[in-house]
Amino acid sequence: MIKSEVWLNMNSEVEINYSPQQSHNNERLMFIDWVANFVWRHYEDVNSGAYQILRPFINEDRLFF
Repeated sequence: MIKSEVWLNMNSEVEINYSPQQSHNNERLMFIDWVANFVWRHYEDVNSGAYQILRPFINEDRLFF
């Protein structure tokens, strides 16, 4: 789907490769899981300590609300 969008609709020759991995085997995915969890806890549980530390580095767009 992404390849189709990039190649056909955006007329780009960018090569996209995908190889699924488990986050416990990949430190980059582990980090992204942590960040996603901090954002989720901020909005779902009103637990914002970690989110507030990251907030200056996060760009957010409010959608559908």
